[in-house]
Amino acid sequence: MSTSPPKTTEAWTYTSPSTPRTALTLTTSHPLNFPPSNSSEETLLISVSHAALNPGDIVSLTAMPFFLHSTPSAVPAFDFCGTVLRSHNQARFSPGDNVICFPPLPHMLKTGIGGLQKIVPIPAKYCVRLPQGKKPIDGAGLMLAGCTALLQVRQAGVKKGDRILVVGASGGVGSAAVQIVRDVVGLGGYIAGVCSGRNEGLVRSLGADEVVDYTLHKDLPGYLTERFGGEGRRFDHVIDGYGNQELYKFLCWVFEGGGGL
Repeated sequence: MSTSPPKTTEAWTYTSPSTPRTALTLTTSHPLNFPPSNSSEETLLISVSHAALNPGDIVSLTAMPFFLHSTPSAVPAFDFCGTVLRSHNQARFSPGDNVICFPPLPHMLKTGIGGLQKIVPIPAKYCVRLPQGKKPIDGAGLMLAGCTALLQVRQAGVKKGDRILVVGASGGVGSAAVQIVRDVVGLGGYIAGVCSGRNEGLVRSLGADEVVDYTLHKDLPGYLTERFGGEGRRFDHVIDGYGNQELYKFLCWVFEGGGGL
């Protein structure tokens, strides 16, 4: 006879905006809603093995008004990885499956769930299987940054043979973008990555043809304009994984006609 699912779990919760060190409290009785009432969709109960905090979580923790949440307490971490314990309305997943999870912000605001809890109930539509041979610790921090990078590349309309500038090329979004762009532009394309010199080897290994060390240039927009503003050196698109507003000062000089950020 199968045992009943737990009603509570251990979790790092918060009830008001602040820094993680100040806001988070470890509780042993965070409520679980599983199986969900009046739900026909597949819902999983996940035993979390790894979770990742990223800039999106920091914004939620420190700057987002807590009244936007529908629950008295909330748990951070958009990205997490774990093993399926149970499946309600089983369809895609079975107990024992290793999965990567990425619940969107509206779901987290409504339910208060996040990856910093021992057990998580989550709709299966927010999960994918961990690829065979891959480590859970690698999958745990992949989804938010990887999906952001993929969306940027797709919305930019990057195509084979393009010249692309990736800003913040050694960060989470940027490092994923370099790899995705290389796959799209092929060997005939060209990728320049902006990062610190200490990360040049990493960014080149991911597929960049050239690295611009921003620490060497006080006027980075000016240098990029000088380096890439000439005929045959301009970019078709810029993928900004950092959010450098200074770039907007020089974009018109480094774009081929029709390109964009």
